Amino acid sequence: MTLKIKIVSLLLLMVSGSLAQVQKKENKFTLNFDFSKPIDFPINAYIKKWDLDGNNFQVEEINITSSKYSYERPIAEPTNLVITLTSNKGKKNTFSLWVEAQNYTLLFDSDLKFSNINSLKENSMAKEIQALSILAQHSRLKGDSLARTVDYENRKISEAENRILYLRDSVAANFEEKHYKNLIIKNPKHITALYALAKYANSPLGSERVKINPDSIDKLYQTLSPALKELPTAKRILQKLIAARTLTIGNIFKDIPLKDTIGKNISISNFKGKYILIEFWASWCGPCRLENPNLIALHNKYKSANFQIVGITLDDLSSKREWLSAISDDKIGIWPQLSDFDGEAKKAYNVIAVPDNFLINPDGKIIAKKISGEALNEQLKKIFGR
Repeated sequence: MTLKIKIVSLLLLMVSGSLAQVQKKENKFTLNFDFSKPIDFPINAYIKKWDLDGNNFQVEEINITSSKYSYERPIAEPTNLVITLTSNKGKKNTFSLWVEAQNYTLLFDSDLKFSNINSLKENSMAKEIQALSILAQHSRLKGDSLARTVDYENRKISEAENRILYLRDSVAANFEEKHYKNLIIKNPKHITALYALAKYANSPLGSERVKINPDSIDKLYQTLSPALKELPTAKRILQKLIAARTLTIGNIFKDIPLKDTIGKNISISNFKGKYILIEFWASWCGPCRLENPNLIALHNKYKSANFQIVGITLDDLSSKREWLSAISDDKIGIWPQLSDFDGEAKKAYNVIAVPDNFLINPDGKIIAKKISGEALNEQLKKIFGR
């Protein structure tokens, strides 16, 4: 009887692995944990979840006290799980899988390893994503290898680092065009096309296509099936496309109130009539904090000439202490520092990565974006004539 149950479970995994179809009426998934082999209970399960585009990150911890345990949760689109199991005696195993609105039976041995891991690999979407991930890793390794050939001798450090960035970005762009873009074009109704579009649109980091060239991303987005466009990842891409077109140079900067370090609501419009540099940063962002001495110098130079800096952090609420410490350590409390703990500003201003910024003129219009270092210095010299 036990053998029959296991065979049925394996067949269920193979059938449920057909993820070529988009989520329909079902709105939940179930993991049936089966610890039939001798094991020390309780087992701690630490579960991390992401949507197709890596957003909607959630963490959950559960305690499993018997050999059979069902874990059922809502699901809006195929979701990536990373699960770490730890037994009472310290045995540990971490594994990942993609799930949709299906029932999954997971069989484990006494070491918490899958006894049916091969069956999970029958999942067609998971296999395609795994293949793309392996190719992406090879591409990154190729870029790293080329970067190591750059010679710093007789070169400015900035020149060498720019060359490294160019080589890595070129390799990545070639991979993304060949694999992500082609996959979208060839099979726009398949769920992996949405995964590929999210990867393609949100790259390269710092110059994301969805922000730099929204028209090209929109053309790919429009090829998706109506069912795919209803999924959360597709809706986030659409939101970014709308924001990218709204936040173009010459447009009025959208105003939303945010709380400062003491919880007071501050709006960008409070500073209308000035040139405003809206600087997105985070306590954990090295490049952001390296730019702070330059921002302090600019603040001191132009603060009496109608120039205002406003900082907006991407730190979440759990990092509030680190955010406040970074403000103090970097001595940047000399201009308003606003929080975005609920992510509203990040969404409204289409901020995918930091550092990022907008330069606003006294009429509230965007006159520059993503400008720092010497480029920012030169822009302000032109504005203020010194």
